[in-house]
Amino acid sequence: MTQRHSASRGTLTFFVIVALVAVGATLTPTSATAEEYKNAADEAEVQFTLGNEAYIRRDFRTALAHYFASNRLAPNRNVTFNIARAYEQLGQFPEAFRYYQDFASETLTDKERSAVDDAMKRVLGSVALLSVQSDPPGATLYIDRKDLGGYGTTPRLLAVKPGSHDLIFELAGHESATVQGVSLRVGRTETVRVSLPKILGRLEVTGTPAGAEIVLEGPARVTGTMPGAIDAPPGRYRVTARQSGYLAWQGDVEIVARKTAAMAVELQRQTGTLVVQADERDALILVDGRAAGFTPAVIDGVPAGPHDVSVVLDGFRTWSRRIDVAPDERTVAVAELDASDEVAAASKTSESASDAPASVSLVPSREIAAFGAMTVAEALGAERGVFFSDDGSYPILGIRGFAPFVQYGNRLLVQIDGHTVNDDWIGSSFVTFDLMNDLDRVERLELVRGPGSVLYGTGAFFGVVNVVTHDDAPRHPVTAGLTAVTDGTIRAKASGGMGFEGGGFWVSGGGIYGQPGTYVSPALGADGTANGVGEFSSGTAQGRVFWRDLTVQFYFNERNKGVETGAFDTLFGDSRFTLDDRRAFVEARYEPTFGPGAQLFSRVYYDHSGYEGRLPYAPGDDGGLKVETFTGNWLGLEARGVFRPLASADDDGGLRITAGLEYQYHFENTAKGTDDTGIYMNEEHPFSAFSAYALVDWTPWRFMGLSVGGRFDGWLIDDLKRTDEALDDRFLYSINPRFALLFHPTDGSTLKLLGGKAFRAPSIYELTYSDGGVEQDASPDLVPETIWTGEIEYSHELPWELRLTASAFMNHIEDLIQLELTDETEGVYSYQNTRETVWTVGAEFELQRELARGWMVSAQYSFQRTRLGDISDGESIPNSPEHLIGFKVIAPIARPSLLLASRLQLEVDRRTRDGEEGPVPVLWDVVLSGAVTAAHLEYAVGVRNLLDWTYGHPVGDEVVDLTVRQPGRTLFADVTFFW
Repeated sequence: MTQRHSASRGTLTFFVIVALVAVGATLTPTSATAEEYKNAADEAEVQFTLGNEAYIRRDFRTALAHYFASNRLAPNRNVTFNIARAYEQLGQFPEAFRYYQDFASETLTDKERSAVDDAMKRVLGSVALLSVQSDPPGATLYIDRKDLGGYGTTPRLLAVKPGSHDLIFELAGHESATVQGVSLRVGRTETVRVSLPKILGRLEVTGTPAGAEIVLEGPARVTGTMPGAIDAPPGRYRVTARQSGYLAWQGDVEIVARKTAAMAVELQRQTGTLVVQADERDALILVDGRAAGFTPAVIDGVPAGPHDVSVVLDGFRTWSRRIDVAPDERTVAVAELDASDEVAAASKTSESASDAPASVSLVPSREIAAFGAMTVAEALGAERGVFFSDDGSYPILGIRGFAPFVQYGNRLLVQIDGHTVNDDWIGSSFVTFDLMNDLDRVERLELVRGPGSVLYGTGAFFGVVNVVTHDDAPRHPVTAGLTAVTDGTIRAKASGGMGFEGGGFWVSGGGIYGQPGTYVSPALGADGTANGVGEFSSGTAQGRVFWRDLTVQFYFNERNKGVETGAFDTLFGDSRFTLDDRRAFVEARYEPTFGPGAQLFSRVYYDHSGYEGRLPYAPGDDGGLKVETFTGNWLGLEARGVFRPLASADDDGGLRITAGLEYQYHFENTAKGTDDTGIYMNEEHPFSAFSAYALVDWTPWRFMGLSVGGRFDGWLIDDLKRTDEALDDRFLYSINPRFALLFHPTDGSTLKLLGGKAFRAPSIYELTYSDGGVEQDASPDLVPETIWTGEIEYSHELPWELRLTASAFMNHIEDLIQLELTDETEGVYSYQNTRETVWTVGAEFELQRELARGWMVSAQYSFQRTRLGDISDGESIPNSPEHLIGFKVIAPIARPSLLLASRLQLEVDRRTRDGEEGPVPVLWDVVLSGAVTAAHLEYAVGVRNLLDWTYGHPVGDEVVDLTVRQPGRTLFADVTFFW
């Protein structure tokens, strides 16, 4: 022991005396509880005295033993000081420094503070210092061995023997830590910091709703959210899950250290009752996009909170609101449905009919059902400017006074969901059972009058009829029905479908059969009665699969029709005269939307068209039975973009640009004709058609809009036979503009100024058909016919939900293609571009109340005057009624079980081919329809031509008669069952 660490007897005595006095004071009883501690205090005093005596004798180890015993019995800071002094005298400086530290941590007098500071300075030079810290603090420190006891808790500064030591840190509820090989040297301070992670287990919580709060209460209180992982100290916990609008959930879980427990929680929404009422029955109710019933409805168990509620009904604008359903209460939503005037055919994009740059009429499915319409032609009866013509072979629709003979309606474009279904041989438009057998899956018919070539190319000459089918899953998964007509016609039909997440599908099909009957030809007199003729049948299959932006659609129809008229000088009354037509397509569409400013429409398709005509002639020179067939197959693709460069999330910006490209390759276009003598026609003319179009719609102000567009169409036709019999490819093209200026003088009125050009390219049939020169020759030099149209239309909303529409129009046709007699000697016909122009002027008026709440009223008058050469004194054309009058009424008798529909049509000044005006037909239809929900059926029963009016439609020279008689009074009944 060095001299500077030895103490004189006087110094020693001083500290012993001081400690003795202090201990005496401490051990003196001071309260009523003194008796309780009296024995321990006495013993502590004895041990202290013995320690002092040993210390004076310099028996420091004995002194330490007595001091420790005294301190255990009655802890005292001055005893701690004496312990430190004893260790110092023994040369155990780390222990001395530690107890000096303990003494220094107490509240001291200045004299005591000075004494302990001096003592620590004396010892400091003989020890190594260790500073220990932990996160969190409070960890017990062990040096080298745990069995020797701890060295206090962190943070702490320790004096330790020099050398290498292992440090052990322990804290309840935390992982222990060991720091090995800490090298300590005299006179230096070594700092050691450790982190002690909590000892935790993990609870992984999954379920709904996302974001729900999770609270664990047990050894600790821990919170989190679902789904997620929550770390907590080990132990048993009560778990509570809660979220606004949901019922709280509780459960128990045992969390084990260093292990993961799993828990699935499904919170049940607080529920209320949603009552949905509407001014239309049986409208589909959607709650957050899912079907929830039909109006009116009381929907129980609706989760409390906000919901997107929509009411959807064909022919009406969708009603949508954000409805907050209160828990344990009834929340009432009242939907007021407005009739929809949405149309897609006018601009190849959905828009309001009042904003469409064309004259538009819509026939919704509810009106179709109310009148029991079986065909498109029936459904469009009594529409402005529309009349029906049936020559016994191909029924067609005339638009605004034009339906020439033997043209098969090829100046009207008919589409199914925007896909053209005119054939590619003649361009025929199909509007009766040659199109489809029933209209059950039709959402609406769109009739667009005027030139449509700017969007659709050839054939959209006088207008476009777009048959819009349902783009959603059917209301009833399965339907089946039967129809019977008193003229000997029976029809069967069925459909089905369902929805799934993001899409759905539907399919429908059916067949119709008409018995043969009797036809009387007045022109043939006594020989003019044919029995067992006119038999027909037809079958249709179609469907659609849709998912998000992708749609795949298919369509097939075949009609076989017996011709009773003896047309084209065939043997009258021969039932072998039949016409068989097939039409089919498969189309895939992809229509993504890129924000509010852009939408892409793309499609690829395959089409088929087929025809077989069996024409009986007398054997010998007339050739016997002629069989003519045509087969057309083609592929097509189209890409169209709709851009709104000024659009935002809540505003379309008033500017819309539509641009597109389309290409078709008709890789098979074959016509053959045979008779008893062999092959008289064998034509094969593949061709390509391509087009580019653009349309700009601009609404600079709310009350005014402008639409300007144009389209280029080109065709490359292979191997056309010229008049000199040489074969040559031929290229045809046409450029067509359209202009429209729209004004909205008031909120309920629209003024349209419309103008444009359309064309019809000569069909392959018109260019190439020849029966060997017996009746008809080919016409390879035809050029496209064109029409310029100008129109003004004004519509105005009136009280009682009425709308008045008035329009005036003018058409100018050039290079009109007609079948003309070119060899009078031989009686041979061919198609020719007429030299004279054709003029039409007309006006239309309509007062209409759209079908709503079971009521509809429509009254229309259409006038047109069509002349060859000059509009004032030119030659009139046949089959062109100058006056059309139509009335339609639908009234609820006991809605929805019974509706009454009545339609009256009159035609005035419809001339035959010899220029004679026929009698005015008065056609009155009456239909009762409705639904009996309890019996799962819908029905329609009615009578066509209630007055049994006798009338006929004018026909051309191909029929010996001037007119073909049309059906008299016929009754029909249609019933459809649904499940």
